[in-house]
This record gives sequence, structure tokens and C-alpha cells, in this order.
Amino acid sequence: MPLDPDRLRGWVYDALTRPTNQVGANSSGLQLADISRWVKQKAQQAGLMPQDTFTGTNNLEQVDENAIRECIWSLIIQGIVVPGVSNDAYGSNLPWIQVTEWGKTCLKTGEYVPYDTGVFLSRLRNEIPALDPSVELYLKEALNSFRAGSYLAAAVMTGVASERILILLRDAIRAAITQEDGKARFMKRTENQIAKRIYEAVEGKIDPVREQLPAPLQDSIGTELDGIFTEIRRTRNDAGHPTGRVIERGEAYALLQLFPVYAKSVYALLNWLKANQI
Repeated sequence: MPLDPDRLRGWVYDALTRPTNQVGANSSGLQLADISRWVKQKAQQAGLMPQDTFTGTNNLEQVDENAIRECIWSLIIQGIVVPGVSNDAYGSNLPWIQVTEWGKTCLKTGEYVPYDTGVFLSRLRNEIPALDPSVELYLKEALNSFRAGSYLAAAVMTGVASERILILLRDAIRAAITQEDGKARFMKRTENQIAKRIYEAVEGKIDPVREQLPAPLQDSIGTELDGIFTEIRRTRNDAGHPTGRVIERGEAYALLQLFPVYAKSVYALLNWLKANQI
């Protein structure tokens, strides 16, 4: 039975972050076969395929070998790894591979990997089981744009996903307001308004009850929610209008790394608002 694609890719990334001797590579460098052996070892340890014996060797299914090659080629396209480990004829191309300096920066983060849409979204769903479908839709577009090297589009879609979360927060605050006149005033301030105006109204409602929030949420609201949303919105505005603003790979990468932190803070606040009135 084929291995779960997200799990398989996770093992491939793990192999690329480890010293080559741990993966089973020789001193000349890392090869595709070394990655396959590592994935096989991890699958056996997880009980997903039989252990080798003295009389027989179990190998990965062809579909899994193909998935490993597809993963590596995807990473090559994105500049995470490059074919070859030297300039001579022996090691200048596949099956030899080498992690780039940019790739080392990406791979060492470990938790959220913007160059892999499936792994990124799977981890975010684990953190936020109630993730809004529209948020996931725009975030998926952002991640796919990043993978394709369309960093301007990635910034815009990340901004749209963050604004969708802001709308959810606005609606939750409106539902939690007890006084009808206060609810009506809040609706008037936030209905059909730009993100900046909505955020100001939201902040005005949250500040008076900040001390009632759980301690970790008090800290995150003041730093993560405010600072991260402002940065995402600013970049999204610059990228989404004909300003000529260029979004570099590192900037788009940083926005996607910030997004889960922002989303988890807002969803924690949403959960609190469901149980408390303001």
C-alpha cells in the first residue's frame, strides 16, 4: 500500500536536513538512493512496511519511489536543492543532489514549510481544526503561488487570507456584544469597510476586555495580532495595487511563516468570544 504522501515528503525533508552520514550517504555526497533508504527506514520504524530479514529485503513500492523523485524535482524547481555535488563529470548531476544555502534556511524551520502546500495546510489544520474554508482556499493559492515563484501573487493571497480571518473576528465580536445599541454601532463602523477600519473597530472592542483574557492570549494580542496583521496588510496593499512594488522570495516566505502565528492567535480569541460576552 502506498505511503501517505505528506508523511513521505516529511521524511524526505528530514533526510535533507541531516548530516549525510546519518542518512547513509558516503563521503562523496547525497544521492536519490540515500533518500529512498531513509524513507524506507522511517516507514519500517513506523510499522508501515515489513522489516528486512536475513533471507529477504523489502523495498519501497514503485509509487513511493516515484513520489520521492517528484518531491526532489519540486524542490529543485524552487531552488531548495540542486542536482550534483561537484563540477566533475562524476558528481555534476543527478542522482547526486545538494541543498542550497536558501534551502538550508527553509528546511531548518521544520514546522511550517511554504514550499509544500500539503504539509503546510495539514499542520495548520492540526493546530486549528475549525479553520475556515475560505481562509484555506486563499492560503492554498498563496502557497501554490510561492511554489511557482509568483511571490507578488503569494503576498496578495496571504493578505486576503488574513483579512478573511479579520472578518471572522469582526463577526464573533458582533455576536458577543450584549447591548443592542452597541451591537448596532459596531455593525455600522465595520460593515463594508476596508480592513484598516475594521481592525481599528475590533481593537477598540478588545482593548477594554484584554485583562479578562487568558494570560497567553493577552500577550499575543498585543504583539502577534497587531504587529503581524499590520505587516501582512501593508505588504498586501503594496502588492495588490499598481505601485510597481516587487516582492522578493524572502519577503513572501516570511509572510507565510508569520501567517500561522497570526491565525492561531485570532482563533484563540474567537474561541474565547464564543464563551464570553463583551
